[in-house]
Amino acid sequence: MRIVPALAVDTVVTILLIGLLLTVIPIGEYLSSPQTFSYLATIFSLIHYYLPGVFEANPLVGVVNGSLCKISAELGCYVFISGLIFIGWVSHWKRTLVLAVATIAFIMAAPLLPESTPAIVTRLANHPGALLVPEFLIGSVMYLKRDSIPYSAPLFFLCIALILASGFVLPEAVFSVMPASSALAIPLYGYVAVFVGATQMPKLPLFSRGDYSYGIYLYGFPIQQAIVAATGVLNPFGLFFMTIVPVTVLAMCSWHLVEKPTLRLRKGFSMAAKMEPKRQSEGQ
Repeated sequence: MRIVPALAVDTVVTILLIGLLLTVIPIGEYLSSPQTFSYLATIFSLIHYYLPGVFEANPLVGVVNGSLCKISAELGCYVFISGLIFIGWVSHWKRTLVLAVATIAFIMAAPLLPESTPAIVTRLANHPGALLVPEFLIGSVMYLKRDSIPYSAPLFFLCIALILASGFVLPEAVFSVMPASSALAIPLYGYVAVFVGATQMPKLPLFSRGDYSYGIYLYGFPIQQAIVAATGVLNPFGLFFMTIVPVTVLAMCSWHLVEKPTLRLRKGFSMAAKMEPKRQSEGQ
């Protein structure tokens, strides 16, 4: 209820604002192009990366929003976790951990699979979003064992050190997009993420008014591409400072106008929310 509506708005904004302003082909041809209509499938997680005549002179040729490469896999993980919730498995941390370890082993074994392995199996193991599955499962285990896992700064820095050390032994585990070996580091990254998330951070005046993370994720890539196309700036620091204001504005609009209102609707589907009035009446 958060991912899909905001993704739909992002898709339309990308087509009718970014694409329309920056395409190098006639507007009529752009709007009537099958490639433009194909891009609308992104709304349904069928990700398309190209719009006609857009970003064709950029160093990253033609890619409109490369950040979306894992959206379909993430939605798939939500469906997968929902299935585990439905059968009551995800509430058992040992079963969930075994499933996570088995998934990690499956991903790591992908390069060793024989050529006779069914194509669907190899596609699943080598999918760019495959690591999201054990990441979701490890996150579930950490949530289930939240009262037993220590909040420890030394453990946090040990995880950081082990992640960095793994870069010397297996450089691809840190610097590659989706190597199988990085599956080993998932528990380390998981603890680091949870530790940071549970740590009280100084509030930034502008960013403390909402959760703008998803909006930044959605709009960061296309806005950077647009700035490169319009100005030719490639320096990462210069690009960052030129990008941060427009991306933040779009992320704020996404949160306050799309994400937050649709998230309110989830109460209608929440058993906990439906049970709350009953608990209150019983308490009285």
